[in-house]
Amino acid sequence: MPEAPPDPEPVVDGDLTVGSINGIDVMVKQVEAELGTMQLYVRGGARFRTAENAGLDSLSVRAAVTGGTQKLDKDDFDKELFELGTEVGATALNAYSMFYAKALRKNMARSFELLADVFLRPALPAKELELQRARLLTQIKSLTSSPDGQLAEQSRRLFYAGHPYEHAASGTELTVSRFTREDLVEHMASLQNTSRLAIVVVGPVDYATVAGWVKTHFGAVPRGSYEPSALPVVSHETPQLRTTTLQIPTNFVESSFSTPGWQDDDFAASILALRLLRNRLFDEVRTRRSLSYAPTARHVWTSEVTRGALYVSAIKVNETMKVMVDEVEKLKTELVGEVELRGAKSVFITSTLMSNESTDGQASFIAMCALVGGDHRLRHELPERIKAVTSEQVRAFARKYMTNMQTIVVGSAEVDPSVFPSK
Repeated sequence: MPEAPPDPEPVVDGDLTVGSINGIDVMVKQVEAELGTMQLYVRGGARFRTAENAGLDSLSVRAAVTGGTQKLDKDDFDKELFELGTEVGATALNAYSMFYAKALRKNMARSFELLADVFLRPALPAKELELQRARLLTQIKSLTSSPDGQLAEQSRRLFYAGHPYEHAASGTELTVSRFTREDLVEHMASLQNTSRLAIVVVGPVDYATVAGWVKTHFGAVPRGSYEPSALPVVSHETPQLRTTTLQIPTNFVESSFSTPGWQDDDFAASILALRLLRNRLFDEVRTRRSLSYAPTARHVWTSEVTRGALYVSAIKVNETMKVMVDEVEKLKTELVGEVELRGAKSVFITSTLMSNESTDGQASFIAMCALVGGDHRLRHELPERIKAVTSEQVRAFARKYMTNMQTIVVGSAEVDPSVFPSK
């Protein structure tokens, strides 16, 4: 094998040091704290997901992080975590799978070693596999047994039809029921190449120390040849309305539409527009008219493929949707006042600062900007982009994107298509 190229010198970006070690992107933010957060990301996610293997990534990472390692069986592993006061976990999302450890300052080095072990050398015992399978199946059944869960599932499938996001990370009862231990072993092995990995550490430790940990525990991991590819853009040429009849006292509605990605010029405007609309729907639908307890405008902007949606549960579904659609039209035709716009900006900045108060929040935001947004510097740039948004940009976003909505209705009411989004 040819000799690997030397690691580049790390770059300091304010309070964040960014480097690459054996092909792994490493980002370290040193802060004075008693706890440190270590997060290991594996790129790919939905890019490798199909109708046949949906749920394999979720089941694999859960069983890996709870089943012990080849050095420590589950009981000994859990015992050491307890003695260290360390928390470990894992999750599978659309953009990546993520393993994490949170530890006391004095125990960060050993906790990082344990984190590396559950990723590189998981025991995956059969008993733990069956336990995690049962839990994941319960989660899936719980979701699809409720009207709200059915709405979310149908809405996702309609909006993302033919797209990798069509298949949920949790999988289905059918797929999760048939995965074998060999499937999990093979899947975990497929994750273990450094071209797919990124490590984010926030806590009382410097970059040089983390670099030493990474070289020790990941220095022999093969680089592989993963190249991130852009996911398809979701667009719909016409609106759609689908109904599912359930004999329930209320009705659940979600109307989804595409929104711009992180690198698009109108990304910041989309965040503010959806926050403004959410506030207006609450005031108009709930406070003034008492048509629904929970109207909202959802915005999945922390994703590579973003989406907005109108959501409501209501008895008088036609009357309620007419009010909501009228608010959308106002956003398209009228300029937002400066006081209202300034308030929405302040709320976003405040919520971002609050979510970054913990080491967990800071690490997750750094990773999201770097891996989902494509540039770690967005952690600085996004708030500034938000501050610069104008009323004209909010209106332009609404006109361009809040069209051709994909609507799901679950309930027993007779639906009047004319009051739903139709263009």
